[in-house]
Amino acid sequence: MTSANPFPSKGTCPVTKDINVKLSSMYVSIPDSMTLCNGENYNIVSTASSEATVYSWKLDGAPINIPSTDTKYMFNSTSSGIGNHNIIVIVNNNAMNCVGYDTMNIDVVPVANVDLGADEIICHPNTKILNNGFSGLDFFLIMFL
Repeated sequence: MTSANPFPSKGTCPVTKDINVKLSSMYVSIPDSMTLCNGENYNIVSTASSEATVYSWKLDGAPINIPSTDTKYMFNSTSSGIGNHNIIVIVNNNAMNCVGYDTMNIDVVPVANVDLGADEIICHPNTKILNNGFSGLDFFLIMFL
């Protein structure tokens, strides 16, 4: 970048100075969203700028107590509970004071408790209709003859 003296007057010479400007951006990326059954865990791994030195993770707005150098976080659905949870990862480079962040939503759903009744023996060609108790929840029946 070059600049000239904005106030030239009679008998003065323009003054120029060259400076180098380095533009830097900090980025981080984690998955957008996912659904887990209650009891499942998910290892969230971030991809960030090579300059990222400090990681700050939050679960539902509260800081997560893990080291600031951790690039991943193990989400535990049992301790977090059923419902929608928001994960935020913030990266920083203290040397340049650049910050980047990304968010992720995790929906934890209850595990289906399916009871198809007592065991039965059904002889061919008889049939039995099984009801899993959940509308929209399909199941597969495997038969060995």
